[in-house]
Amino acid sequence: MSPGAQGRDGEAIGNIHFRPGADGAKGNRGFWLAEPYWGRGLMTEAITAVNDFAFLTLGLDHFYVCNAVTNEASRRVKQKTGAEFVGFIELAHHGGQSKSERWIVRREAWLRGRT
Repeated sequence: MSPGAQGRDGEAIGNIHFRPGADGAKGNRGFWLAEPYWGRGLMTEAITAVNDFAFLTLGLDHFYVCNAVTNEASRRVKQKTGAEFVGFIELAHHGGQSKSERWIVRREAWLRGRT
């Protein structure tokens, strides 16, 4: 699943993907949003819909999300959308390796936060 968002001119403004069963666990989610659209709550809204799909439609118990340690905006979105920090990992990133934060999103915590 990888829905994208388009601006008025048809240009891509963002993307969010969810891969059930990826990463050797219950799935993972990633996202990207064009800089002119930052700070508007668009990604938080999109992640809310994807989390609902993962937990309410697919019935997953949990999934993982990651971000580069330098990506503070991504970290804030994770915190706002119920992710729990679990540690650091090294991930391939733009042709090299980068230190990343690993988070888990749990069904129980997500549903509790939705009420």
